[in-house]
Amino acid sequence: MKKITAIAIILGICITSNGFSQTCGTTNIGLNKPVTVSSETQYHEGYNAVDNNSATSWYGPLADSAYLYVDLQQAYTVCQIVISWTSNGRAANYKIQTSTNTTSWTDIYTMTGNTATTNTLTVNGTGRYIRIWMTSHVNTWASYEIVDIAMYNSLAGNIKPKVSLTAPANNTTFYEGANITLTTTASDTDGTVSKVEFFQGATKIGEDATSPYGITWSNVPAGTYSLTAKATDNNNADSTTPAITIVVNPSNRWTITGNSGINPVTNFLGTLDNKSLRFRTNNLQRMYIDSATGFVGIGTSAAPNSEAKLAVNGPIYATKLRVTQTGWSD
Repeated sequence: MKKITAIAIILGICITSNGFSQTCGTTNIGLNKPVTVSSETQYHEGYNAVDNNSATSWYGPLADSAYLYVDLQQAYTVCQIVISWTSNGRAANYKIQTSTNTTSWTDIYTMTGNTATTNTLTVNGTGRYIRIWMTSHVNTWASYEIVDIAMYNSLAGNIKPKVSLTAPANNTTFYEGANITLTTTASDTDGTVSKVEFFQGATKIGEDATSPYGITWSNVPAGTYSLTAKATDNNNADSTTPAITIVVNPSNRWTITGNSGINPVTNFLGTLDNKSLRFRTNNLQRMYIDSATGFVGIGTSAAPNSEAKLAVNGPIYATKLRVTQTGWSD
């Protein structure tokens, strides 16, 4: 059977049957959850309908009556369901139902005369189990075939979790190959924090489902990175921290514990621009090298005259000091 697929796109707001607007979540709560079906075929099992993969699908029977239900593993108030069918495998008539026990079912949506390959349905119902009960085909000669089902829960009345990225600090620098620890504080006033995810740009680098929430980002390559953390609560509401920037410098650097194999032509202490160089201990300047004249000052940055190349502010103690003057008249 040739597949013509359409993948569901998430909406932000939906209207419930009672006429009041509610906020609909953006996390697919049915993704990779357990699935029970009336029948299935090899390589087209029920779980293929909830894997968010356009290359897989569930094949139902040729008979008109068929079902598929998803165990959300906890009760949710569902506000939207998106079903993607193949062109040949569409159901013309079906119902969406909820249940708390898989024994008694409550209708929350009835579809009649469907011709679309993607059904984006606004619903309002609460249950742990969500069932699609199919009763007739668009094409009577073809099996039912669902490419994907996405389910979204209501966030009405739910307070988003709070999350702060506590480490590393903004503009911290590291060196290539570092193991960087990311930590957060996260809380939820009307529920629990389910997880905290950590991102470098749009790329997820890890998550933690237990407090205190943190990960170690290992062997980080050189570069400049934008880091955020996202906390998700038990109702799938989420909050994301403001981004911080860290810089990971290349590892080809001198160390304070000694170096070997250096090339004095390319390896040196100093500057590459016209900035003067200052040496400090205890955050107090001890020596100064002027970038324009090459003047060296110890305990001072002021040259006594334009000819001076060295000045010392303080006593000089020497044993067997010899000063030889050549080619320099008084």
